[in-house]
Amino acid sequence: MRLGLVLFLLSGCYQRHLLADEVPSEDGGRPLDVGVPDAEPPDAPDARVPTCDPEGWRVETVSAGATFGDVAVGIGGGGGIHVAFSRRDPGRSELRYAVRDGEAWETATLQDQVTAYPSGRTIALEVVGDRPSLAYFGKVPGGRADMVWFRPEPFGEPEQVTALGLDLRAPHLSMARGVIAYRSHVNNLVWAEPTDAAWMLEATASFAPMAIATEGGPDGTRGIATRIDEIIRGPGGEVAEVIEKLHTHDRELELARRPDIAPVHDCALEGITLAMHEGGYDVVLPVAERTFVGHACNLWHVEVAEEHRGGIAYYPFLPGESLALDMAREANRLHVAVVQDELRYATGARDEWLIEAVPVDARGVRAVRVAFGPDDAVAIALLRDGDDDEIVVASRGPC
Repeated sequence: MRLGLVLFLLSGCYQRHLLADEVPSEDGGRPLDVGVPDAEPPDAPDARVPTCDPEGWRVETVSAGATFGDVAVGIGGGGGIHVAFSRRDPGRSELRYAVRDGEAWETATLQDQVTAYPSGRTIALEVVGDRPSLAYFGKVPGGRADMVWFRPEPFGEPEQVTALGLDLRAPHLSMARGVIAYRSHVNNLVWAEPTDAAWMLEATASFAPMAIATEGGPDGTRGIATRIDEIIRGPGGEVAEVIEKLHTHDRELELARRPDIAPVHDCALEGITLAMHEGGYDVVLPVAERTFVGHACNLWHVEVAEEHRGGIAYYPFLPGESLALDMAREANRLHVAVVQDELRYATGARDEWLIEAVPVDARGVRAVRVAFGPDDAVAIALLRDGDDDEIVVASRGPC
């Protein structure tokens, strides 16, 4: 059974290229030791910004009239759009799957008794060629407790990955190249990889990561990223300064300094995403920056790569608060979907971005997921709460 979820939306976008070649200054609350190269390395990959938009965006509602837990989206090699989501109706909770190839939609219930948790990433979807794989957190018929499950194909039998349940304080389930990663309820960061005989697990003690990435280069690099506040107190115990930091799997980076604690909570609800590649990794997150009258939020792209002096470059590229955020990476550019006062889609890399406003009602959006496919195809899935809860997908391409 095949399913299709493509959403071609109406056009009506604006474009802007933002150049961020200034080194952050102390007055702006950004670190002074950022190593941004004076010029692009000769062998740097081409950060190609696509201009093809033959049909514009198309938006469709996949499911409505229920309470939803999470949503995941992927694009197959043939351009078909795949969406998995958890849905709870009165007396019934289930995992559903939808696929759209061409103009035809098909939806199906994969499994009953799948808990629809109110927030967090509890579903992960990966489409390689036209073969999707699915990982999710919940129950199966006859199961005694919530577990992490894997389906090598959506309609295959579920496999129990591990008895270590997902941490529901900040659930974040990730999957790439068949490897599943999550933080367990006993404070372990778990990497699970299938073998011929069973699942091979690697569990290490960890702090609460806000983003997990399993993908990487040929060496199988994996990583995590989270944002923390280091509070500096004065002689009387008062808060003198707050240093906003980014912790990744291999380093600690200073983002900004603030005189108070509150702004970090005003900048994002689901506000950090991580993508890895052979030469390093990218993190996108909102940062609270100091202004003359207080603080403002700006969406930052933090690139960690060997080709930059000092190993890191900061590129502020999108002002405003972030309510929900997701990112996918191609070989040489990023696809970012962010909900602020509206849904915006950004594609590019380093200091060159194309940013569009997608014509979708973004009120009440709790989660956003983005996926890219061949020939500049992109799909964005939204989980929207309100009087009429719904799963909405916006898609464009292939070009």
